[in-house]
Amino acid sequence: MVLLVNAASYAQRGRRGNNLTAEQRAEKAAKRLTKKLGLNADQTTQVQAANLKMQTAKDAARTTRDRAAMKSASEAYRAELKTILTSEQYSKFEQMKKRKKRKGRRG
Repeated sequence: MVLLVNAASYAQRGRRGNNLTAEQRAEKAAKRLTKKLGLNADQTTQVQAANLKMQTAKDAARTTRDRAAMKSASEAYRAELKTILTSEQYSKFEQMKKRKKRKGRRG
């Protein structure tokens, strides 16, 4: 009985972050990258702008279910990050992405 209640309450939570706006998601991602990559203030501002651009493009693509546009937005984001970050920071960013991909999505 307890197991069923716990499973039901877990299912009700849904995916975290779905209710955030593109601006909120961009800010959250920029804060995370600032902490993990040790970005300076200028880099943080640029990364947040790049995140917002990507989130907005992905949201538009998501409404039309355009996978190619979503992929294109991600690729453009990575290219922009490469110009913002140092080579060491970008390398660390790539490692983080690989680990996340290996770990798989939770939820």
